[in-house]
Amino acid sequence: MIKKDYSRKGLMILKRKSSIKAVSFLAALLLCTSALMPVSAEEEILAESEISLDYFDDYDIQEENGKLTLSRKVNTLTSYASEDDSLPASYDLRDDGYSTSVKNQAQTDTCWAHASLASMESNMLKTGLADELMQNGSFTGELDLSEAHMVWFGYCHYSLQSDDPLYHKGSNFATWVDGYNGSGTPSNAYTAAGILASWIGAEFEANTGSIVDKPFISDLDNSKRYTSYAHLQNAEFVESTKIDEAKKLLMDNGALYIGFHCDESAYYSSQNKAYYCPEKLSASHAVTVIGWDDNYSKSNFGTAPSGDGAWLCKNSWGTDWGDNGYFWLSYYDASLSSLVSFQAESANNYDKIYQYETGVESDLDCWEHYTDSATAAANVFTAKADEVISAVSFWTFFDDMSYHVSVYTDTEEDKPISGTLASDPQSGTFAHSGYHTVRLDTPVQVKEGSTFTIVVSHDTTGILGFIQRDNSVNTPHTSYKASYDPATGTYGEWEDISSRTENAGNFRIKSFSKDGLLINEENFSELTGFAQNCDNNRNADGVLSPAEIETIKGIVSIQQEGSKWSVPTTGTGIEKFTSLETFNAQNSNYIAVDLTNNPKVTKFICENCGIYPKVPLTSDYLSSLGLDTSKIKNISGAELDLENNRIIPTSNVVKYTYDCGQGYLAVFTITGESFVPEVNVTPGDVNEDGKIDIMDIIRLNRALFGKENLTDTQAKAADIDGDGAPSFSDSLTIMRYIVKLIDSLN
Repeated sequence: MIKKDYSRKGLMILKRKSSIKAVSFLAALLLCTSALMPVSAEEEILAESEISLDYFDDYDIQEENGKLTLSRKVNTLTSYASEDDSLPASYDLRDDGYSTSVKNQAQTDTCWAHASLASMESNMLKTGLADELMQNGSFTGELDLSEAHMVWFGYCHYSLQSDDPLYHKGSNFATWVDGYNGSGTPSNAYTAAGILASWIGAEFEANTGSIVDKPFISDLDNSKRYTSYAHLQNAEFVESTKIDEAKKLLMDNGALYIGFHCDESAYYSSQNKAYYCPEKLSASHAVTVIGWDDNYSKSNFGTAPSGDGAWLCKNSWGTDWGDNGYFWLSYYDASLSSLVSFQAESANNYDKIYQYETGVESDLDCWEHYTDSATAAANVFTAKADEVISAVSFWTFFDDMSYHVSVYTDTEEDKPISGTLASDPQSGTFAHSGYHTVRLDTPVQVKEGSTFTIVVSHDTTGILGFIQRDNSVNTPHTSYKASYDPATGTYGEWEDISSRTENAGNFRIKSFSKDGLLINEENFSELTGFAQNCDNNRNADGVLSPAEIETIKGIVSIQQEGSKWSVPTTGTGIEKFTSLETFNAQNSNYIAVDLTNNPKVTKFICENCGIYPKVPLTSDYLSSLGLDTSKIKNISGAELDLENNRIIPTSNVVKYTYDCGQGYLAVFTITGESFVPEVNVTPGDVNEDGKIDIMDIIRLNRALFGKENLTDTQAKAADIDGDGAPSFSDSLTIMRYIVKLIDSLN
């Protein structure tokens, strides 16, 4: 809202360049639904004038005998006392550094953009995302998101990219004057959330210039439309009467957007910087709630409300207005809209977005439902690459709304749930209405060019279980609806709503993907260890991206169990990645790599590969590593016993060339603390006298009874079964040899 008063019932008049003239909400419903819905006397009066487009923000929707009725939302609060002892009586986000500075929208009608982005900025400060972006050099100074980017690309100027699903969808104002000063900008949080949910921003103001300066259109060319440093994940709406819930949302997630009817001359106390409107009027201005005071006296307002308590708000009219740009807004203001939390994540959380709608057109407020059953909605997308579907998003418009999400792959045209159910139904309940992103518990791998379907359903029967569609877009054979039976989880016949001759549209369901390979048996023949470890060492999303695979160096630890050292070198996973094209094992703890099952490798790097066990090298130790001696060439520091598949050290540094398969050779090094030369012994000759007789058995038995000790050479001669330690079983075997019950001790 521009800072001025509105006389006509205090209602802000919203127009586009081609204004929607005298359109009643009933008429809008007739355009968007197949059922006639009654309108109360109040709405019939409202039908005679223009009303704002933020239906759900201004109106309560209720069901009566299978029909929808509308009533203007009114803050019916008459008294308030917190029922949550954990909530403080007063709170200010500024005290913790979780609120950005006051901005000035000047003569642009962009309060909605300032309020929503201020909420998002606060959330980014609270979650640490702002610190992360500052540390990586994305911005300097104070966090300041761009209202100019949001308003221009989200509302004023449609996409010019022909391959963009949102191509030519939305308004296209010729100048900044039309787009910003023509009283055409919507003043509601649904529009802001729809823009950000489409990955149009959030961009930094330093990269665009201030909205007040109206940057040249050429400075915001179409290539910058999807420039984003943070992505909206959720936008939670809380009714103004649910004060405790709003407080929790603020403390957990940061500042909140709020709308109210603004008429300074009638309802604002300039002395106390306090605002209270007792009349049931539509919201006409948006600000940001950054705190509260339950004890803020009702006497501070021009007209006293029924109780104490107020929200601490940040306006967008500069620091010369109010208390350096801040003011108090009574809990009891009758014109309050819902409070909204804009919650962000890094723009790197997903690599692609699949969508058919922007969520900013006037005719998007349409819905699909069944009278006697619950409703399911499906959007069908075509994969742009080999990737992993990791999350979906959609809207709900009532509190405590249950949902079910399923993903089907390789579907056929007009058969949205044909193919494979790749993700079991994932269910939950959202406490608050709004825009929600659901991260899939079971991500789904899709192949480039294949189709996949996202199905969203609710348990609510009838019209209150509606699912919203956007009539401003129409991509045929992509959106379908069906009845849904929550008891059995089954669907009725699917109808293609995107190919209708009338009222065609697309559901407001999006999906998000990550480039790379899902860690499963299909993509990786062996999961143990390496693949999952590499993922956990990064973002633990169950996907190895091309960048992650490229930078894998090999993570193999040398573990000690008592006096025995274990050096895992096989079965780590990376050498058996069946889809790996580049294998970079530089400076890694490998002594062998097997690429025979990996025909896709086109680049293999293995420099400075090897291990450094903190033990003396012995032939037994080297042999225990499980190397295939037939693949070893050019060995130094050791001799090969090919007949017995043994490596006999002659130095503490053993180097060799290994045939890794697929035509690749690699040099490996094993460096020990020292080495133990191979000693030739005669099995059974325990006393080393050159013959095997009863004296050897006596010597061995005395050692086993602890009467004397054996040297290493003697112990090796006594270890007939080769288990690493002399035993009475070895003694018995020697006796059997002496009495000629067996022919050999080898």
